[in-house]
Amino acid sequence: MRIISVAFRSSKDSTDYIRLNKVFVASTKYYNPDASVESYEIETVKFNKNKKYSFTSNTYKLDKWVKLVENSDDPEIILSDSDMMCRGDMSDGFNNDFDIAYTIRQPFKDGRLPFNGGIIYLRKNERTIEFLKKWREINNKMYESSSFHSQYRKKYGGINQAAMGYMLNNHSKMVKLAKLQCETYNSCDINWKNALRKAKMIHIKGRLRKYILNSDPNRKMTVRGNVDIGKIVKVWKEWEKEIKQGNYDEWLKECIKNNI
Repeated sequence: MRIISVAFRSSKDSTDYIRLNKVFVASTKYYNPDASVESYEIETVKFNKNKKYSFTSNTYKLDKWVKLVENSDDPEIILSDSDMMCRGDMSDGFNNDFDIAYTIRQPFKDGRLPFNGGIIYLRKNERTIEFLKKWREINNKMYESSSFHSQYRKKYGGINQAAMGYMLNNHSKMVKLAKLQCETYNSCDINWKNALRKAKMIHIKGRLRKYILNSDPNRKMTVRGNVDIGKIVKVWKEWEKEIKQGNYDEWLKECIKNNI
């Protein structure tokens, strides 16, 4: 099993993603010692002043994902965002029958955000490669056409997710798809209450990310529903402390690749 992430070094997001990525790598390798964990820290992204930086960086990320899958010899691959903290063995997601699996969540009442694209499971084969290429093609078209993007962004968010939403609506028969639960494999804000007990991967996004990167440690840390996420923040910071003390330096160098 191969687990891949991509993080960006840029003045647009300071070093936040690099900090998050190091914890992703260390925690993922710890809980998945038999997996090949690879992270690509991209030094620069050509910034388009007419586009949101997140749209540009995620378009680059998807292109990198597709190229890495094409060149991989591993039949089982997990594509992951870098703003994650691992809490368990991810391999049992492959116990399901699929070409590609994505993580679903409880959507908002209006149907928005029914899934989160931060974790994608795939089995490498011709069908999967063609689906990924088509996903990238649609993503690139949305990047060039704001009107096309907005049609799907309203429901699915982002740009990779908007393009995936289009794929699910229009090209789902290209591959055998499966749904995995965000609560287990990609714990987002709606699941954080039980994340430390139930999740194999916690998505460090939104207010949780702000608390982790910038918070006063004595401040009460809550998200919607008055859910206390202070324990998640504490666990993440313990990982970063271990890394800063040098306990994982050589190991991280093997896992993290600087690559344009």
